[in-house]
Amino acid sequence: MKLVTNLIVNAGVALLSEGLLLGERSGLSKKLIMECLGSNAAASHILELKGEKILDRDFSPHASVGIYVKDLGLCVDLARDLGFDIPMTAAGLKMFQRAEAAGWKEDDCARVIEVYENKD
Repeated sequence: MKLVTNLIVNAGVALLSEGLLLGERSGLSKKLIMECLGSNAAASHILELKGEKILDRDFSPHASVGIYVKDLGLCVDLARDLGFDIPMTAAGLKMFQRAEAAGWKEDDCARVIEVYENKD
């Protein structure tokens, strides 16, 4: 069950980063983004835990990039062993691997936003 949870949370952080960056680049304020996402179907514990950290570019460690790479890798491997692909998880894994390769292994997983911004 831990890998199932990690898959949803970890891949969710990558997807959340994409959405938040899209909102920012569209000219929406951080306040509006968080208020709207927090009051509609996108509201989630992941948003509460990581939304502000991502928007504020707060990379102080809580859950490290390195742990996300390990956990998502285990998820991809398990799915392959069970005979199916999990392409969305694999895409999230690649983004965290890029963050790790950029030297951000010990930083909070929120650092993945900088991969989307091509700062890696």
